[in-house]
Amino acid sequence: MKIYLSIVVLFFSLSLLAQNNTSAFKKVETTKIPKPTAPAKLVIYNLKFNDSKGNNNLALDAGESADILLTIKNEGNGNAYETEISLNEKNNVKNITISSLKIDLLKPGEIKDVIIPISADLLVENNDLNIDIQAIEGNGFDSDPSTLNLKTFKFRTPELVIADYKFSTKEGDSKIKLGETVNLQFIIHNKGQGVANNVKVFVTNPINVFPVNDTFFEINQLAPNKTYTVSYDFIANKRYKESQINLLTKITESSGKYGDTKSLTVSLDQVLSKTQTISIEALQEKEVTIDNISLTSEVDKNIPINPNQNINKIALIIGNEDYSSRQSGMGSEINVAFAANDARVMKEYFIKTFGIAENNVYYITNATAGEMKKKINLVTELIKKMEGVADFYFYYAGHGFPDEVTKTPYLIPVDVTASNLTDGINLYDMYRRFSDANPKRATIFLDACFSGGGRDAGLLAARAVKIKPKQESITGNLIVLSATSEEQSALPFKEKQHGMFTYQLLKKIQETNGNVDYKTLFNSVAKNVSIESLKVNEKSQDPQILYGIGIANYWENWKINE
Repeated sequence: MKIYLSIVVLFFSLSLLAQNNTSAFKKVETTKIPKPTAPAKLVIYNLKFNDSKGNNNLALDAGESADILLTIKNEGNGNAYETEISLNEKNNVKNITISSLKIDLLKPGEIKDVIIPISADLLVENNDLNIDIQAIEGNGFDSDPSTLNLKTFKFRTPELVIADYKFSTKEGDSKIKLGETVNLQFIIHNKGQGVANNVKVFVTNPINVFPVNDTFFEINQLAPNKTYTVSYDFIANKRYKESQINLLTKITESSGKYGDTKSLTVSLDQVLSKTQTISIEALQEKEVTIDNISLTSEVDKNIPINPNQNINKIALIIGNEDYSSRQSGMGSEINVAFAANDARVMKEYFIKTFGIAENNVYYITNATAGEMKKKINLVTELIKKMEGVADFYFYYAGHGFPDEVTKTPYLIPVDVTASNLTDGINLYDMYRRFSDANPKRATIFLDACFSGGGRDAGLLAARAVKIKPKQESITGNLIVLSATSEEQSALPFKEKQHGMFTYQLLKKIQETNGNVDYKTLFNSVAKNVSIESLKVNEKSQDPQILYGIGIANYWENWKINE
């Protein structure tokens, strides 16, 4: 009986084993690679690395995702089955992820472009990647191996800062008025060595200050040393009682570690359009050269202060920039770039460095003929009333133009064209009026030309021939420092947002704190304008100086801040 039971158990076990073997055989059959009828021949071409999704530096940076690109072709006569693109990093670099790819079928002559993702996490170090790449075919018809050598770079941190900011009014007022729109511009600068991703900017207002538009700004990516300028409008209502307005700005990026938070402040009695700079500590061992970023030129900041005011000093400043809006049929190319900014900054120098009381400074921009004549009449009468003690300064930036027949040069108000020059300001008549008013001394700064040209285009931009203006002698205690000679144009310095002449004039005054004699001042300005104009604008510009015969022996010793 025992023997019988053993035989039954053995038979049952063999039956189960037979069933299991049959099941296993059937599973293999379903995934079996077809047998080749002809050989496949796999060849890898066009092996490349693409990190255009990152900073495109042809290396794999920490935290970056990229792609390995290649083309595979079956140059054999048989099909290639179950081909795996095998990638083997031989240097065992850590914190790298490389995907694999499988191609079920590649027929004879067939070509396939392949994209294989590769990525590095934030912990990767500076290393050399040595990646063997091979197409492994199911029947053993593998490709020859190829090698791709890459570098990995460790994580480089961004550093987002508010590099500069300024407030200005939409209405062009010099100070904030409650109930009127104020504009804040600030520059976001990446001073770090890493790319800042998903940058977000938030502006928060105090009570009774309201945004005109968005308070949230988004920047997809900011590479090292790149900048982004935010323009934000707001209104403070009549219930706002504080002496200054504080706008809280917050900048974040994807990691949440390398942003910036600043309170940007403007006083209600502060002169606007003055740039305020936040000092940023420099990074060490930079791989990318980081620029100094500003909304304005360096001469617009750190203006020297003369503690002594001279009550006998008076000034008239005119900056004519916008001609196109006052003259029908004229495009914006006839405007005088940066003339208004020239006048605004010159006003600050007159007050702070020249020692002129603010209520003795007369200042107009985009002035009409009536406005210019009215102010010239006013200061001329004032000089007369001061009976020989007036120290007078006149600054003009804008168009000049010569009469085609008489060659007489004119200063051009914004509502005067080249065809009605009699409504302009005759330059030498103006000189004579100033001299006849008997000032102790009169200094004229002219950032204009009188040949028919201009900073970007003259009043007759299509005209090919410039006119050589007539030059007359001047009298009295009057000296003129002008931007150009004869047929030249007064050109801009676009990088500095000033006229070339005005920039060099302000730069020398700033460098010397105003303690400079007229001879040294003119020689420096003339030399630097002539050199920089050729370098920047590729055109000649040579400043000129004129002075009355009576001061020929001593004008050189006059100083700005005496």
